[in-house]
Amino acid sequence: MSQRSPCDDEDARTRNIAEYGYPDWYDWRCAKWGTKRDVQARLIYSNPDWAEFEFDSAWSPPRRWLEAVSRQYPKLLFQLKYEEPNNAFMGVAVSKNGRLREQTIEYSWMWRDDEAIGSDERSEESLARETP
Repeated sequence: MSQRSPCDDEDARTRNIAEYGYPDWYDWRCAKWGTKRDVQARLIYSNPDWAEFEFDSAWSPPRRWLEAVSRQYPKLLFQLKYEEPNNAFMGVAVSKNGRLREQTIEYSWMWRDDEAIGSDERSEESLARETP
């Protein structure tokens, strides 16, 4: 069980486990979607062969959701592009018939002393360290 469970009522937790397999919405979403928050997807583009949606999710891409929806529609190919700037990673996940392939790039190496490499706004202290 989650330490951060939003359901403190033990009877409700027990009923939820019996009915849904999880004590509350938080644990269910994390298990089923891979993230805690539902999304409000916006259709960006569509044609008979392609549809593109945009949405935000909480702290991680919904990988488990992607696997599940691709099992529901096994002939379709799903691609999920994501970026999490606060944790300095981005990537692409592709899924078909419940099989997921993913490439994630961490870009924390691009930052030094809270400044972007190549930035014109360097502090005097960082410039002094770079000067021989």
